[in-house]
Amino acid sequence: MTSYNALIEVHERDVREQRAEELVERMKPFHPSVSQSARGWLAARVTVPAENLLQAASTAIAVVESATGAQAVASEVMLETEFDARRRFLPLPELVSAGEAAAILGVPHLRINQMIDEGRFPTAQQVGSGYVIARSDVDANVRMAAARAAEAGVLGAGAGVGAAVRAGLRGQE
Repeated sequence: MTSYNALIEVHERDVREQRAEELVERMKPFHPSVSQSARGWLAARVTVPAENLLQAASTAIAVVESATGAQAVASEVMLETEFDARRRFLPLPELVSAGEAAAILGVPHLRINQMIDEGRFPTAQQVGSGYVIARSDVDANVRMAAARAAEAGVLGAGAGVGAAVRAGLRGQE
């Protein structure tokens, strides 16, 4: 089954807080939200599991009509992933702290701060007094540093990744 997101507008104009709370409770298994549409109708957004779009639309309309006791006047149904993309809900990448990045790269924490200042971690964001960095940025720096170290021939046979990274990073300073 796939998750679909549906916005169903019904022939009802009562969107007071008490009514909205009652409807949210009735549709709780479908992660609902209730609002007023631009045309003044009661609008309910629900998430339903379905095999296909037609089944999702039918299910969502049935859920909302049953909860409200009103007939549907409009619907918008799409894959949940499409809904998220349209609202720019992007999956959060795996994040590491600056200290974790330093441990992965085998360099002092101070060097990570320098690399952030140099723009080497485009995703770095300050959180409180520290930074978080996308793990993919750290991994990219590992690969680049290892490649530089290998090109420069600074490593002997059997050197580990940490040694390659440290040697490659030293070459960039």
